[in-house]
Amino acid sequence: MSKGNIMLCLLRLDIGGIETYVLSQTKELISRGYNIVILAKDGIYKDKFQSLGATCINFEFRFSQGYDLKQSKKIEDIIQKYEIDEVHIHQFDCITAVFPACICSNTPYIAYVHTGITGAYNWFEESFTGYDTIFNMYFTLAEKIIAITDDAVNENQNKYNINKEKYLIIPNSIDFSEFSNPIIPKKIENFLIISRLDEEKKVSLKNSINIFKAYLKENENAKLVIVGDGTIKNFVEEEIKEIKENVQILGARNDVIDIIKQNDVVIALNRCILEAVASKKIAIISGYDGSNNIIIPENIKKAADLNFSGKNLENKEITEIIEFLKKLNEEKIEEIVNQNYEFAYENLNIKNNLYLLDKNARKQYMYRQRIIF
Repeated sequence: MSKGNIMLCLLRLDIGGIETYVLSQTKELISRGYNIVILAKDGIYKDKFQSLGATCINFEFRFSQGYDLKQSKKIEDIIQKYEIDEVHIHQFDCITAVFPACICSNTPYIAYVHTGITGAYNWFEESFTGYDTIFNMYFTLAEKIIAITDDAVNENQNKYNINKEKYLIIPNSIDFSEFSNPIIPKKIENFLIISRLDEEKKVSLKNSINIFKAYLKENENAKLVIVGDGTIKNFVEEEIKEIKENVQILGARNDVIDIIKQNDVVIALNRCILEAVASKKIAIISGYDGSNNIIIPENIKKAADLNFSGKNLENKEITEIIEFLKKLNEEKIEEIVNQNYEFAYENLNIKNNLYLLDKNARKQYMYRQRIIF
């Protein structure tokens, strides 16, 4: 017997940290007996969601000035059709359509703040009329606000003056069953860069490629695989032109975990670093600002506190990174990746980091909404 029907809303089912988080969330919720409806634009991850038993509804969210009531009515109909008990809204792009649908249908919703990029609210407010008021109402009326870091909570609360008790910090977490039988590297030779090839990642991508170029000078057998696609693909191709014999660009993929298994070092950001740790690989953060650091047992907790963005870690020059890698032997690699894995398994496991409304909370929410409106 089903425990309830939950709708998860995000922009699209393509490659990205939010998408893979929602995939892990979906798998865990279904394993606990919930029916899951995914509202998002179709993408390469759709098959993954459907294979878990989720119902995927192809829905293209639009940027709009104010509420998108036409789309909202469609969502309200979906909520009624699938008898949705609660809605989880994972991206700001969905708010103008999903939020009014939840209000009109008296359906409680959980607001997620995945972003750790300062100024994201300002961009929406400056680009689209009414978002300052929309954000304020949206966060105020949410049953819970889930954030991935303390900084994300503080920014949100300071900007919208929301009651502190409404927030819950749940770190970016993964389903460790997807990382069974990890292969520990015996040497450092095969590198993997995982990233959207978009303008905001340009500095990080250039820096990641430079790390590989520096290591290639020390080991001519080194190979690089790049997973991702986007608007600056030509820029990436230009950056690797002189070493293209040693590089392969795979584009956007939905089998990233399998690709990680085939490599020794993963250079990335955020959730991809966590996936590298769960795969028992050497993980290198290449930050948005070009800063670097290697995840080791001594800094993994600190790095996890800011979702493996690297913003709170001391920057390591590329020369330092290369010297560290050169000194790694099989024994040291095993020590690092095993201890990193143990921390992640205990603290960043989706089985321990999931929030759901209970039936009483749903009833209380509906009662409050009747009073407010």
